[in-house]
Amino acid sequence: GGMVAFALQCVFVAVVLLVRSRSTVPALTVTCALLLTVGLGLWLSSDQVIGRLTSIGQEADSVSRLQVSKDSLQMVKLHPVLGWGLGTFPTVYPQYRSFATDLFMNEAHNDVVQLLVETGVTGLSLALMLMLIVFREGIRQLNRAAFETWHTTGVVAALTACVGLSLHSLFDFNLHIPANAMLFYVLCALAASNGREETPVVRRLRRSGETAIVEV
Repeated sequence: GGMVAFALQCVFVAVVLLVRSRSTVPALTVTCALLLTVGLGLWLSSDQVIGRLTSIGQEADSVSRLQVSKDSLQMVKLHPVLGWGLGTFPTVYPQYRSFATDLFMNEAHNDVVQLLVETGVTGLSLALMLMLIVFREGIRQLNRAAFETWHTTGVVAALTACVGLSLHSLFDFNLHIPANAMLFYVLCALAASNGREETPVVRRLRRSGETAIVEV
């Protein structure tokens, strides 16, 4: 999940650079940096990386996160609108588990699925609406002045982080860790904040007593 999130974050930054820049050099630079990073990772720990990729869906003790998600969707069918209630997943899930294990499943290891189970379509819709607002406002600011001010540079960084955390939440329960959830919402606020710098003005008082605004 971390590798996939990192790769798509690089793609997101490359797309922003490609759209906002008249030159393809910045986007190609990010792409080359991504390829070099991946190549270095494979070279330093090829056995571990490849082994981890081949183990997707075949976690220890025959517990597959994908199977947990499939079982969780069976729970959604009974309470599709409002869900089972926040924090009820570890209590309700054992009744719908399709495999034998002595492990305690405290989370679904998929924030989106767990949100759907606990809050139903209503809660998931609100979460998607939040992300829609964040990216809409963030991209709107980038359309005005991407990388031209420190604020818009911060917006790009915050949006990139939101992309990574959102995608990684499909593989784990990041947002059920208070520190991660707080960081995520701070990043959302930064990405959607309207920090457009107004044109500086200097007011001069004319001899006639009128106030004039002079742009500088």
